[in-house]
Amino acid sequence: MINHKFYAITDRSQVPDQDVVAAIHKALNAGVRMFQLREKDLSSGDLLRLGHQVAEITRNAGAQLFINDRVDIALAVGADGVHLRTSSFSPEEARDFARDLIIGASVHNAGEAVDKQKADFLLFGPVFQTPGKPEKGLDELRTITNEVDCPVYAVGGITPDNADACFDAGAFGVAAIRSWLDPEVANENLKYFGKL
Repeated sequence: MINHKFYAITDRSQVPDQDVVAAIHKALNAGVRMFQLREKDLSSGDLLRLGHQVAEITRNAGAQLFINDRVDIALAVGADGVHLRTSSFSPEEARDFARDLIIGASVHNAGEAVDKQKADFLLFGPVFQTPGKPEKGLDELRTITNEVDCPVYAVGGITPDNADACFDAGAFGVAAIRSWLDPEVANENLKYFGKL
């Protein structure tokens, strides 16, 4: 199961030219122990190869690895879990053929959260403003955490400055992409995220 309060999500498209493997090493050294490999532009073969590499790194560090939406890749690389997109199949369907995987699911409103609460955890957002996406806000986060029985991670514009507000709204944890991947802010932010 999950017990980490920070969920580090990769996405090279948001931080161009970032070396994901090097970034994961840096985050592990800072204390981060939960990662999602979310490289949607990669072919199945390239994702499989990267997944094997990252799985070995995270396994050796005692960290958890989730593969974005690809149950087959998650099983093939020995990841701890899979993270389902909003438009993907249900957590129950994922469990039908991947009983041992931890299931995470993305949601964007309370209705989706209730529908997907059979997942082991939910990822709700964007809570705060992000490029091209309007913020959902702390009130919606609070509503969701009060309505579902599984842990909820807040995502979207998360920084050390606003993470506590998410915890106050009932979030089990926080997740981020740019604030741990972007070299301009990663070193400072990981000092906070690595201690969660």
